[in-house]
Amino acid sequence: MRLGLRGRLLLVVTGAGIGLLLAVASAHEWLASRAAEQSLRAALEVRVDALDREACEAGRAPLFGRPRGAGFHGEDFPRRAHGRRRPPFALHAYARDFAATSGGPPLPARLREELAAGSGWSVAPAGERALVGAMPTAWNDGPCAWVALTLQAPPALVPSATFGFTAVTLLLALGGVVALAAGSTVGRIRALAAEVRAVAERRYETRVTEHGGDEIGELGGAFNAAAAAVRAHLDEVEARERALREFVASTTHDVGVPLSALAGHLSDLREAHARGAGPDPRTLDSAARETHYIGALLRNLGAAARLEAGEPLRDAGDVDLGALVERVALRHAVLARAAGVELGHAVPEEAVVARGDVTLLEQAVDNLVHNAIRYNRAGGHVALVLEAAVGRFAIRVRDDGPGVAESELPRLAEPRFRGGDARTRRPEGSGLGLAIANEAAALHGFELRLRNADDGGFEATLAGPAA
Repeated sequence: MRLGLRGRLLLVVTGAGIGLLLAVASAHEWLASRAAEQSLRAALEVRVDALDREACEAGRAPLFGRPRGAGFHGEDFPRRAHGRRRPPFALHAYARDFAATSGGPPLPARLREELAAGSGWSVAPAGERALVGAMPTAWNDGPCAWVALTLQAPPALVPSATFGFTAVTLLLALGGVVALAAGSTVGRIRALAAEVRAVAERRYETRVTEHGGDEIGELGGAFNAAAAAVRAHLDEVEARERALREFVASTTHDVGVPLSALAGHLSDLREAHARGAGPDPRTLDSAARETHYIGALLRNLGAAARLEAGEPLRDAGDVDLGALVERVALRHAVLARAAGVELGHAVPEEAVVARGDVTLLEQAVDNLVHNAIRYNRAGGHVALVLEAAVGRFAIRVRDDGPGVAESELPRLAEPRFRGGDARTRRPEGSGLGLAIANEAAALHGFELRLRNADDGGFEATLAGPAA
């Protein structure tokens, strides 16, 4: 049978109470014994002081200086007032070799050893609930060299019946107090357990009530903290699932259009080859642009999924911005040639380093350069420049295209937003590039500035602290 909390508390308190009562009983017995020894010694000292040597050696009564009405050989003392008897003392004399000279019982061995060793007083048990005490007389020889006094039934400090009644009453009182306290505690624990089950059924969207400032209240607070962590984890999992669903949906829609265009270009090239004609350069350029666009789109969708899932800076470290700019320029050289746009770039001779996630930072610069080439005109120019100052860096992407309407500038970094002119010239765009670049900059503590250049064209600047 499994005990509940209340039963265990009652069992523990009962055991502790019994142990406490046993300790009190032991202390009671020890105190009673000490009191009896002190009483016995005081009585013996009085009798030794008043002892008459001649009477003692002759074995005559009375033994004291004046009659007290008590015999030498263990007779009861007279009654006190109100009918109470004096304690039943018995006085006996012993020779130097501890031989009884007045018919007394043999002295215990321990008592004889202590007296022979020079102790002026010794006491020892003499049967059930009896003590015998002995000490030397003033003359220390003859048949009365030692005098012993026996005390029958030492008086108890507390009567046994009273002690037993008190012990039972104390145990019952302790049990009642524990039952009342445990009842309240068990009730609070059960209420807390019911709230925990209810919160779990609601997917940890609510909290349990934290009653009081004791351990049960702390338990409720600890569960609320754990529930908050579980809720955060569930939110993170749901965000990842949502990002995955959106990624699949976006990939299906956004990649489908350029793939269809690329398939058409490849079909045209195949037909031209079947006719024995050479490939059309414009078709090849269009196929190259579509291929480049699909690659950029997939990278953007992957970056967007990472940002929405809440794990953007998993590869944080020192990033060589000069090498990053070189890679981006080399990657977009083919797209720029196919679009008829001249792409130039420049980096400082000394290395410029920033702290960040190299994949996200490179994707952000990729998007800035890709937009500058994609929305420029044939014969246009794009400049990619890395600048360094004291403790700062700036990556500028400048083009001489048509720019952006001033009313649309504040919304350019919004996800899926595309200006009217951009939709007209490139209807297949996804509107993710600048939004990803802006969020990547914010996560790194950098700044993305978008503006129309004073002398025409558009300029995007990614700036921040250098490592």
